[in-house]
Amino acid sequence: MSQEVIIKFIQRYIYGGILLLEKHYASFIFELMLIAYVFLFDELDKQLQAHLIEKEAHWLRLYFNLQENSLVLLIRRDDLQMEEIKI
Repeated sequence: MSQEVIIKFIQRYIYGGILLLEKHYASFIFELMLIAYVFLFDELDKQLQAHLIEKEAHWLRLYFNLQENSLVLLIRRDDLQMEEIKI
């Protein structure tokens, strides 16, 4: 999707609170969620996360699946600089 489409979508949300996600691909919604996160649109970010989890779970599993051994290696690292509870 073009930047123009994303900007129009965000404008519609800011000025009217309108989220019409049904006609958009999961990849567009994911990209939009990342932009919302970067620009601190917390409410939009949460709504997009919820939509992806509830309606696009198959897409999330397809593109964001970690093998068990990769996850274990990641958790065992000492240099993550994160609190243990967040991991």
